[in-house]
Amino acid sequence: MQTAKLASTKLEIINNKGNIVQNIVTTIATALALSIGQAHASETCIDISNDQRRLACYDAEYRPAIERETVSEWNVSEQTSPIDDSKTVVLRTTAIEAVAGRFGRDSRPSLILRCHENKTVMYFGFAQHHMADIQGYGRVTLRVDQQNAVTRNMQASTDSKALGLWNGGQSIPVIRSMFDGNVLTVRATPFSESPITVQFPITGLEEAISPLREACNW
Repeated sequence: MQTAKLASTKLEIINNKGNIVQNIVTTIATALALSIGQAHASETCIDISNDQRRLACYDAEYRPAIERETVSEWNVSEQTSPIDDSKTVVLRTTAIEAVAGRFGRDSRPSLILRCHENKTVMYFGFAQHHMADIQGYGRVTLRVDQQNAVTRNMQASTDSKALGLWNGGQSIPVIRSMFDGNVLTVRATPFSESPITVQFPITGLEEAISPLREACNW
């Protein structure tokens, strides 16, 4: 019995030593791989003659990766159509700054993107100003970030409070052009008034609009 116990104890000691050796080998291999990677980074950075650029190179090589979260100003809401049970998806963002409203009260214009019963629309509300699409009042200038500005002919809503593109053929190309943008600058002219220029935050649109695209099949 004692002989068996001694043999078992020796075997256990041997196994433990084997595990320790294996852990040591793994640790050395990992350290060696990191050392090789750092050496390669050092060789790359050491060839840079400019002191500030060389330091920036080292910082970039050894700084841990940081995941950045995209900040979005889009409000997304969903409803079900009582007509065909399809999903209605609405995205809304408001202007960065308020403008004087029709009755003198400051208000922030709004940009709305909507899928309703498989129709995609895009429209602007201009702080209750009376909007029209006659005599050139429907012309709206759009500029994404620092890109070239474009002008679109938009139609007034039935209550004359908004100008928009009321079908997918008109709205979807404009919406797509905004996907990589951060700020949309818009200029429109209320009926018999001076032009209004406002800016809308549009960062994160391509991600935020996913449920709308799914609902409207594009």
